[in-house]
Amino acid sequence: MSLERSTLAGRILAPVLLKEIHYHLPLAPNGSMLRQLLAPASIPSQIEKAIGLIRKAYAEPLSVPELANRVNMSATALYKSFKSVTGTSLLQFQKELRLLDARNRLRTAAVSVSEVCFAVGYESPAQFSREYSRKYGASPKHDLVRQ
Repeated sequence: MSLERSTLAGRILAPVLLKEIHYHLPLAPNGSMLRQLLAPASIPSQIEKAIGLIRKAYAEPLSVPELANRVNMSATALYKSFKSVTGTSLLQFQKELRLLDARNRLRTAAVSVSEVCFAVGYESPAQFSREYSRKYGASPKHDLVRQ
């Protein structure tokens, strides 16, 4: 039986199956983390909000006190909780986002390395090249789309 929404069975059964999945997920062995994410005042929920804010403005300088204020935490609590929940620091997370976007831009658009460097928030092309090479094992020029 196919549960594509375009079929009669799909239109009837899919909503019921989704409700059942939504019921069972929080009760699963790792469901406590999901329940914490769904609780608005929980630390994982606050970290999830912080991640969203970092993603929206990853090319901008990161102000940890401002970010902490926006997620209703102290800067110290945000640092510790972010590392605990994600396994990485705030700045490392931001750097990863910058480098991922930089690599995508270099591989898909006819732009210079310098343009990409500044577009993703780096102030120094030398630092950008160093961090990019460390992350990907090759210089940014290596991934530059040929014009």
